[in-house]
Amino acid sequence: MSRLTYEWLDPTVSPVPPPSWLRMLRPPAQPPVTPRNPALKHDGDRPGDLLAASTSWHEILEPIGWTLVGSRGNVGHWRRPGKLGGTISATTNARGTDRLHVFSSNASPFEPDTSYTKFAAFALLAHGGNFSAAARALRTEAVTA
Repeated sequence: MSRLTYEWLDPTVSPVPPPSWLRMLRPPAQPPVTPRNPALKHDGDRPGDLLAASTSWHEILEPIGWTLVGSRGNVGHWRRPGKLGGTISATTNARGTDRLHVFSSNASPFEPDTSYTKFAAFALLAHGGNFSAAARALRTEAVTA
């Protein structure tokens, strides 16, 4: 859909109010986005599923300088690189999910108050957030392994 652009031809002339029928027009409604059904199960053959099943958060975070400060049950408490003291920057496995939840606003390339799957973290760290490139790399690695 192309957009019309308007240019003011004579700034000394006051604009004329549009007719009432024109003011009633609205942009067409966008079709609703259908969310993926979380109840659907995958066969586990997708690269991200295989990565999640075979890789720990330690293997993802420690090579880039993150430190596991401690844990409570299955929840890991992590400190970002360069941060001193006993405070935490993120958690893993909170609320029963196998995700990294970042709190820190200085944990680049991660965004604050955002959760990441292992595949999303891998894609961000190793491929600048390009999920397709990350999936291709994992497929290539699986073939050569």
